[in-house]
Amino acid sequence: MIKATEWKRNTLKTTFMFPGILFVFLFVLNTIIWGEKSSGAVRFGTMFALVCLWFGISVPLVFVGSYLGFKKPVVEDPVKTNKIPRQVLEQAWYMQPVFSILIGGCSEDYNWWWRAYLTAGSSALYLFLYSAFYFFTKLEITKLVSGILYFGYMSIASYAFFVLTGTIRLYAC
Repeated sequence: MIKATEWKRNTLKTTFMFPGILFVFLFVLNTIIWGEKSSGAVRFGTMFALVCLWFGISVPLVFVGSYLGFKKPVVEDPVKTNKIPRQVLEQAWYMQPVFSILIGGCSEDYNWWWRAYLTAGSSALYLFLYSAFYFFTKLEITKLVSGILYFGYMSIASYAFFVLTGTIRLYAC
């Protein structure tokens, strides 16, 4: 499919990008809960155990899987493709990436993978906007910390939804 050359760099990004961002979000939210002296906070020992599991199990397994994956032969296209990239014509305003990411759409562009990923992943924006609408219209949360926790956890859910839907769309193309 998409040929990558720097397998160690790609593996490090895979290992730390999604889980790392989630861990930072959860650590900040947990710090806020600690500041409130709530019993719902994750203890430091448990947090340390999660980090040890991440570095002791997840990271090595990602490297093993990446090593085995890069050793496999590259998937070949069923037909020969032209080595000269075709000209992509000037597109109308409604076919620009920002607009198509918000609305969706179809474009004749050989650099399609980012547009495909971002177009499907942008549905997470609507999920987050609906959660904000729900917060202000249905929930009766009055404390600042509770609101921060709500939006923090909804940010995590929206980010996970972004990665999920973007990946599904990328592989579906």
